[in-house]
Amino acid sequence: MVPSRGLPGGGIQPVERSLGEGDASVRNPSSFQPDGTGAMALASIATALSLCISLFCIYKHLTNYSVPRIQRYIVRILFISPVYALGSLFSLRFPGSSVGLETVRDMMEAFVIYSFLALVLEYAGGDSACVDRIKNEPPLRHFFPLGCLAPMPRDGRFLRVCKQGTLQFVFVKPTMALVSLIMLAKGLFWSRWYQAALLVIYNLSYSLALYCLALFYTGTKVILRRYSPVAKFLAVKSVVFATYWQSLLLLLWAGPERVSAWNNFILCIEMVFFSTFLGLAFSHKEYRQSLPDNINVLHNMKEVLSVRDVVADAYHNFMPTYQDYTLHRHDGSSRGNQRKYRARTFLAGNFDALRLRDHDQLQDGGEGG
Repeated sequence: MVPSRGLPGGGIQPVERSLGEGDASVRNPSSFQPDGTGAMALASIATALSLCISLFCIYKHLTNYSVPRIQRYIVRILFISPVYALGSLFSLRFPGSSVGLETVRDMMEAFVIYSFLALVLEYAGGDSACVDRIKNEPPLRHFFPLGCLAPMPRDGRFLRVCKQGTLQFVFVKPTMALVSLIMLAKGLFWSRWYQAALLVIYNLSYSLALYCLALFYTGTKVILRRYSPVAKFLAVKSVVFATYWQSLLLLLWAGPERVSAWNNFILCIEMVFFSTFLGLAFSHKEYRQSLPDNINVLHNMKEVLSVRDVVADAYHNFMPTYQDYTLHRHDGSSRGNQRKYRARTFLAGNFDALRLRDHDQLQDGGEGG
């Protein structure tokens, strides 16, 4: 979601405030108004066009669902344009409903960032295979302004730091959106201290996530070259991060009274270009092949919308107890080409112990037979 929507740092602006006498320039009918009749018509056309582009790309992936472990993440990413476009249009048309719409966009934005990180790891063959393929590369130097820090060896700790720095964004965004709803209900949302806290928290979270994604891309670009990673990174970053700082610039230009309307209007127009960019960067063409005629699109969509992998991955990367588990690298489409790796992860309790033990027993039994 584009966070500020009227305030820096992600503040939710539920209703445009009434304009006083000092806002005569804004009332001027000769000036363009982002929530005027003409602007609404233009935003509606742009939203419809964006929906057509995005839904077509999603449908083509679901009907050519030949590599589920990769395409489920791609489809999730492609959904960000329809959610942004519809959310911005409805917020523009119904300012009083923007609170709930902002929360949905926050959660979708976090979901997309996680999906993108998971997609890149799948391209690399999984966590363990990724580490295997980059561990002999020279240590990675930090970017400015952190160049004074020691270079990072490209090992499991490097991968884990990048994942944690990105996954924190997945939790901060929806958590702060829900906190904002509570603060709004208590009449504290517009207080100076809370707005200052939002500004600090969101900027730190966005900056850390962007830095860790850039660090991860730089550290793994050698093994990702065949997947055209530059276009994919730019597409996701432009939608999530560039639009966030765009909202802050609009705040300085339009002021707090009109920034929400301007931001939503511009987003509606931008989503036409972003949906096209995403569709080209995450094309279905490389997954086209002869598939059965009875493709179950609804079943494929159900798999795409499941969030069990998000919960499990967050659990693995943030819990403080060490425990062994098994990673699998997908070398090909057949089960016999999967290789097992023993890796270290942070787990608490027995969340995965029984499932992994049963999986190992099944694999051992199959190999023995």
